[in-house]
Amino acid sequence: MDPCQAASSIYGALDDGRSEIRALSLNSGDFDDPISCSLQVVSLQDQPIYRALSYVWGTAPPNITISINGHETQITPSLAATLRRIRHPASSSATADGSLIWIDAICINQADLAERGSQVKLMGRIYRQASRVLIWLGEGTEHSDWALDRLNDASVRSSLVTLKTESRQPTLEEIRIKIIIDRDLEMRSYWTRTWVVQEMALAQNDPVVHCGGKCVPLSVYVDSRNNLPFDATAVPGMISEWRRLELEVPRHSDAIKGRVGVSFFHDFARTTYRDFGEIPMGWALNATSGLSATDARDRVYGVLGLLPPSQASRIEVNYKQHYMRTAQDAMTVVLTCPDPDALDSFTTFSFHRPVDEYPSWVPDLALREYEHWTSTKGLKHARHAWRFPQKAATAVSGDVLRLNVVRLDTVEKVLDISFNHGWGTEFRAGSGPGMVDTELLKTAEAMADEGAQRAITHDKRIGALSQARHKEPIWLSMCSWRDLDGRGMAYSGQSRNDMWLPEIPRERGTLWNILLGRQDIPVDWLASCPEGLRSDTPKLMAAVLSPLLHAIRSRCNERRAFLTEAGFFGVGSGHMEVGDVVAFVAGTFYAWILRPHRDGYRMVGFAYASGLMDWEILDEGMERGTLQEETVRIY
Repeated sequence: MDPCQAASSIYGALDDGRSEIRALSLNSGDFDDPISCSLQVVSLQDQPIYRALSYVWGTAPPNITISINGHETQITPSLAATLRRIRHPASSSATADGSLIWIDAICINQADLAERGSQVKLMGRIYRQASRVLIWLGEGTEHSDWALDRLNDASVRSSLVTLKTESRQPTLEEIRIKIIIDRDLEMRSYWTRTWVVQEMALAQNDPVVHCGGKCVPLSVYVDSRNNLPFDATAVPGMISEWRRLELEVPRHSDAIKGRVGVSFFHDFARTTYRDFGEIPMGWALNATSGLSATDARDRVYGVLGLLPPSQASRIEVNYKQHYMRTAQDAMTVVLTCPDPDALDSFTTFSFHRPVDEYPSWVPDLALREYEHWTSTKGLKHARHAWRFPQKAATAVSGDVLRLNVVRLDTVEKVLDISFNHGWGTEFRAGSGPGMVDTELLKTAEAMADEGAQRAITHDKRIGALSQARHKEPIWLSMCSWRDLDGRGMAYSGQSRNDMWLPEIPRERGTLWNILLGRQDIPVDWLASCPEGLRSDTPKLMAAVLSPLLHAIRSRCNERRAFLTEAGFFGVGSGHMEVGDVVAFVAGTFYAWILRPHRDGYRMVGFAYASGLMDWEILDEGMERGTLQEETVRIY
């Protein structure tokens, strides 16, 4: 049967005025029996008892036939596997939580865009009112089955608590549980979907995590994971055992290269929502930016249930409009929000696009897949936003953003410095594949030195800021050390050969000079170096330099170094060009890169401006009146 004909046979109209939804009743059956079910219409106003499913649709086409109200239709293999599991007598889901279940792919007529929009508006309420949210991670493996069985054992859970309370070493069994969580359960594609953050956060009762034929309460899963060591570096005396067990547990087939488990964030979002009852639009979009959505509009619609009502009400759920219009509506909410943190959440997006019909201050949300997105985190330096809790005045009029900025200077030079090193076990300098181009780093260093020596004659307004150009060494200007501070050098070398070095302070200037070939590794650093490693120069250099390479990558990867006309050096968006303007905006952590356009500017991105990012010199300039805010148009 044609999908549209099947839909018309299965789905009747819903009364939006009564907040009606459809709920699914699954007929019982053994695992391999055909799937049959029925739909019934219920009103959320009547407080019906039902469960709600949180799962991943999957990329496979709908090719599994099921019967709904006596009519055949097709669903995805992922959903079919879910239904077989939760209808099975061994499933503990359908008890006091009710026999009805709400599943978006079946309970919403996906062929009716108007109904789809109306039901998405109710999504927050649907998950909030559900008696239980069922989390489906996918089919189990021998490893996930074993780990979930262990987590369901009260004695194991009790023992895990003592890992924290008694600060003891983990057992091999506990290490194995942690490795399975990291390499199997946390690698499931479920954790990468935008919608599931809301679905998990809104659940009023403890959700149940299902993986194949096993299940465990979410709270048990989260508490157990949190009690286990973060990684091998937390138990230096058991590194070899940890590595051996890792080899026994393959990464799950859903795993994406470079991605780590993200359930920590989902739990944080759930805790935040339960504490405050809402999450602002900017924070929600920022926090889910690395997650995926089949439809780019769902990057916005997928968080509506978390938002304050005053923000959610300003978003029209309309699957007929272009996704960029949805993004523009969302950015308008963020930019006009009175929250002093709102502008900072705005700065984590990527804005550079060719000139088109949508404003440059509207990010292309369709491009923000996890593996392609480069965060601005590596550009952050200060612990608070500039002039916090003040927030720059903003106003949106149609397609024009009016924003108060403090212009610094115009970009005179740019240098591509994309740097993606630090992961390897061997270090080699050069310009070939996998080699570290130290000559490029020397060129950037020379550019910074040149700027520091310039006399500022063209603009007395910024002449008073000239001392900022001498304030920072190059290993600070081109490196972000934030992710390494407080975690020790073991963080950057946990999969390398530097476990003998964590207790030895590696002075950053010394690391920079070693990297550029200006000095040898200090003798005292080598005192505890394993004999075999000491004679293997590429591996030795990779181990010693790993924190520096990570710090450079965090600041410089996919970015450009720049020098302004007045000699200010920095690192910013990979799209910045000569002639762009560097500016500062109250309430944000970064310098802004703006491109002159008509009688205003277009958004390009953000940057780190050397010597200015702790705000002291900028604040002095504002107090003296040498720096002043002005209102500009951003198109």
